[in-house]
Amino acid sequence: MKKNLILILLFLVHFNIFSQNQTEFENSFGIKNVKILNELIRDFEEDILSKNYSTLSTDKAYESYLNDYVGSQLSNKEFNTTVSIKKFNRSRIKSLIYCNIDTVYVGPSERAPEINIRAIITKYKCLDTEGKSLNAIIENYCCEKEFDTAELTKKLKTMFYINNRGLFVKSLKKVKNKSNFLKQYLERIEITNEIRQPLLMSLLILENHYNLNDYFLKRIILLNIVYRI
Repeated sequence: MKKNLILILLFLVHFNIFSQNQTEFENSFGIKNVKILNELIRDFEEDILSKNYSTLSTDKAYESYLNDYVGSQLSNKEFNTTVSIKKFNRSRIKSLIYCNIDTVYVGPSERAPEINIRAIITKYKCLDTEGKSLNAIIENYCCEKEFDTAELTKKLKTMFYINNRGLFVKSLKKVKNKSNFLKQYLERIEITNEIRQPLLMSLLILENHYNLNDYFLKRIILLNIVYRI
């Protein structure tokens, strides 16, 4: 009886922490944005996970999805379980999570014009936590050969840049009782202004056996892995 009581108390404490974490995030991210994000999660779980991993529980379906993606990358095979991102691209929350590419071109460096170096210049737009537009520039100095420059320019046009000054990252920082994964995720953004590539993030999640029922981990998997594959 005493043992059962302890287990019940532990469950209630864990549930209260989970509820508090979710509430802190959702209050900061906003009702409309949370609704859109929840719809995207529901679409992914119903249209992809339920259809392709119908006999598995939700957490095991996420695990199998990541395993299949990693296996396809390591064996250089096509990954067929991809997702349409049209709905995400049309939604306002994309600009709260990522910076959108505006233009990519080769020209004189804007950051160091006195050196007279040509660079691949990427200009992108973001929204800050107040919804105001921000403009930023990334310059790459890598390629002397025209073919290599063209290939990198093409690649840059498809890349995702995390909006480290946006509402999504700010709302995640509001969570007081962060999981180990969420702590590492935010620390990396703080230090490098980048997120891991989908393959490396998938391996990190699988190797560390993170809880795939976790509210935040599901959303990061969708936004930072599924939509970037």
